[in-house]
Amino acid sequence: MLELCAFTGSVKILPLFYQSSPLDLKCQTNLDKWRTTWRKYAMQDPNRINALKLEQALHGLCAREGLIFDPSHGELAYLENIVSAISKVIPPAVHYDELGINGKERLCKVIVAKFEELESIALQPSCSPLQSRVCILGMYGLPGSGKSTLSKCLCNHYSTNLHGKALYLNLPTNITDDKLVDVCKKLVPRLSIYHNKVDLTNVSELEQMYSILSSHKLQSSKVFLVVDNIVEETIHFVQRLMGVVVGAGSKVLLVARTYNLIHRLLHGPHINSPCVYDSVRVPNVNNEEALRILLQSRDCVSLANSCALDNLPPRHKQMLEEVVSMSGFHNSKVYLPLVLKLMGAQLGQYKLDVYDRWRVNMERFGTQVQRCKKQAIMDLVKDSFTKLSSHLQFLFLDIALFIIPSVGIFTCT
Repeated sequence: MLELCAFTGSVKILPLFYQSSPLDLKCQTNLDKWRTTWRKYAMQDPNRINALKLEQALHGLCAREGLIFDPSHGELAYLENIVSAISKVIPPAVHYDELGINGKERLCKVIVAKFEELESIALQPSCSPLQSRVCILGMYGLPGSGKSTLSKCLCNHYSTNLHGKALYLNLPTNITDDKLVDVCKKLVPRLSIYHNKVDLTNVSELEQMYSILSSHKLQSSKVFLVVDNIVEETIHFVQRLMGVVVGAGSKVLLVARTYNLIHRLLHGPHINSPCVYDSVRVPNVNNEEALRILLQSRDCVSLANSCALDNLPPRHKQMLEEVVSMSGFHNSKVYLPLVLKLMGAQLGQYKLDVYDRWRVNMERFGTQVQRCKKQAIMDLVKDSFTKLSSHLQFLFLDIALFIIPSVGIFTCT
């Protein structure tokens, strides 16, 4: 192995010492004993064993840093140190494709800064020590606002520092215990270096899964965990899950559509370790990023062609700016990436004379924009209404029946 390392620079050797240390390799008494043994075996099998090469290899090994097992810290800590050392040489693979995501660096910085703010709060004298706190951030926003895409980019961002323990969980839409058990099963290979010893074959009940996760002390791991697509029915599941898989020093990002869901999650039972928490609306793409999303959706232009937007003819760029403005919410300052992609797909139908065709179809195109925006709002209203209790649903309908649409006031009864 040392000979291969000498000829190939890409080969790395990490010596692991279990009941010995680098000092033992330099001890003359040990060397004399080993040399005698090697020569004995070399006489028995001279074609396979070369005592001189073994001695040279030993000197080469002495010059390399290794990891020493410390019984007082246990085998788990030793294995984690090995993973950490390997990760410094071979960074974990990127789990999620970021190609073609506009504004990912800026948007990630917004959330990373929020986590850093939580960490600074944890350092204050009134809070728990830094090494024992957990940072929990809730992120909410409309459907199509880029929450899931941003969450995956953040997993890639934190993956290197946490040796690949950056986990993205997308909860199923139709909630059943079986599906939630399957979600938990996906966690084990990523959280525990002992996952081969964890038999989950016959696990079918959630309580049984919680017990297994807790018994294997997965909550001792420092992770970055994203739980996406949280709804009313999964609040209790998410709280229980955090209690058994989130360890000290971890960061947790909880993603939902509404602030109310995030508020309930953050103010409910959490985890065994002390924590600090906050919430944030998903950051919006800016005007230039919105233009690039529209252009990319229309022409399938790769972000590698960074000059694609700058090289557009003035009237074409003006057309794109008008479409972006029409696609915005709140005085055209909030852009939903999903709406922009739909509009880009519509523009993509015009292969020739796109500017003139756009002008001719201005009114029809504007109607489609408003329909997309209305549908996004209706999806949110419908989702919020279905999450109300039956009593509040009837109360909402009673109030709606007494509203006069033309004047927007209540009638007298």
